[in-house]
Amino acid sequence: MKLSTFHTPLILADDTESAHATAYALAHYYTARQATPRVVCTPHHRISLAFLPQPKHCHTTVGATEHFTLRFDTSTHPIEDVHVQREESAVTITVTPKHGMIDPRDFSFATGASHYDVVIIVGAEALRRYAEDIASLHGHIPFITLPTTSGHSLGMNVYTHIHDSNNLTPSAAQCLLAAIVMETDALRTADTDVYRAGADLMARGADLQAIMSARYKNITLDFARFWGGFLESLTPHCNGRCALSIVSAPYGNDAETLATALYKTAPYQQNTAILGALWYSRKTLNGMFLCTSYTLHTILRDTVTEIDFHNGEYGTLRCQTQQPVSDIVTILTDAITAMDQRDKSNK
Repeated sequence: MKLSTFHTPLILADDTESAHATAYALAHYYTARQATPRVVCTPHHRISLAFLPQPKHCHTTVGATEHFTLRFDTSTHPIEDVHVQREESAVTITVTPKHGMIDPRDFSFATGASHYDVVIIVGAEALRRYAEDIASLHGHIPFITLPTTSGHSLGMNVYTHIHDSNNLTPSAAQCLLAAIVMETDALRTADTDVYRAGADLMARGADLQAIMSARYKNITLDFARFWGGFLESLTPHCNGRCALSIVSAPYGNDAETLATALYKTAPYQQNTAILGALWYSRKTLNGMFLCTSYTLHTILRDTVTEIDFHNGEYGTLRCQTQQPVSDIVTILTDAITAMDQRDKSNK
């Protein structure tokens, strides 16, 4: 199947920077074709790839079909009334039969029209089963796997699919070249084909120097000092599942610096479910939090009532409260417990 034949692709990237950069390239390619792509990527790559042109339709969840349908066949057993009750975590549909009799076989479930006409897997073959489930749920739409192939990196594999298109815009070229640079160790392991592709992408508007500078630049001395202080005050809670650091107020106004510290710290906190930076401003306690699980992110954002946790910059959560740090620790601990229970029930 040719990539150019689709108009509303769902693009799934595996959890690597090169796969996300490649997915960005595909999104720009489809946008140039007047298509409407949806890229699903993990939040922690938003900041690490912030130097790349960001797609318009970049999300952390797949999304749903246009609608789902519960159908009742009333030809044999007429229905008197249907009542729908919405609860916090459930929807109850009560059906009252006209003649006191109902057959479960009269009920059927079906998906409606899908937003998407194809699922594109960018990267790991492990996503294939997930993509199959999505494709089936959305009316058995087709899916395409774009893996790393023998002798070709992921970026090069995608380049061979779209390099002859006029829709390979400067934004798409920039993202695709970034993916190739990442996969070839800053071009140290590049072969002749890669250099030819790189030259073509630069001719189409990609800026290699900007990629190298943004991707491999050293951190500033000011940030190194801040990060050192952040790590020094990092305090574990909930048996290490939560770690919080108190920072000075001026850094609370610098979302990029705070988020960068959280993302750079996360790989060294393997068992930590949530990292947070806290600071006081006019007696108000502020917080920025990075959840390693999207489930935990949604629990804090959607179910906690004591404190307003809301989406912040770069895939983080933000909050403001008059409550003490100890209350935040309790709330975060309870949310982690709720996440563990939900994960256990889903197994």
